[in-house]
Amino acid sequence: MNIALVIFVLTYIIIGIQNIPKLHINRPAGALLGAVAMVLFGVISLKEAYAAIDLDTILFILV
Repeated sequence: MNIALVIFVLTYIIIGIQNIPKLHINRPAGALLGAVAMVLFGVISLKEAYAAIDLDTILFILV
């Protein structure tokens, strides 16, 4: 099975089920874990990950 698909599905499960007992991971933390896993497992390079960050969206969320 493709590692990217496995990481994607696990990330969606973490994001979808936030009330896992003894595991307090909210949506942003789940998304961050998925992104880090993609880089660690070599699905995307660190340079590609930096390029995928949309600063306009981050600023919109923070303001």
